[in-house]
Amino acid sequence: VIIMIVSGLGNTFCLTIVCRTSLKQDVDTLFIANLAVTDLISALLVLPSIIVTNMCYVYNQLSQGLCNFQGFLLIWIMGTSLFTTALISIDRCIAVTNPFFYRSRMTVNKAIFQIVLAWLVPFCYATMPLLG
Repeated sequence: VIIMIVSGLGNTFCLTIVCRTSLKQDVDTLFIANLAVTDLISALLVLPSIIVTNMCYVYNQLSQGLCNFQGFLLIWIMGTSLFTTALISIDRCIAVTNPFFYRSRMTVNKAIFQIVLAWLVPFCYATMPLLG
């Protein structure tokens, strides 16, 4: 519960700062905001679903639907978080190796496309077990 509270407050604070700054249309800020959103969803949805699923398992009242939902959330949100972390690492690597051409190559539209992919690819993987 402490992890959920600290993560929820920290990521909410991060998103508040992003919304109040003038760097809203910056590639770095978009990636950091996306990571904060995935971590906030993880704190507010994934961790409580894990706790509920474990409590149901302890009391022998675990349903298949609850287990599937928890697995879906876990794969989707954690996959998105990992994908976003990889995007940030690749973005920083490009910025360090090609600092003079970084701004012309890495545009906001490309970053938004990458963020959409960061949500869609794990979603596809998360739905596969639900399809049988």
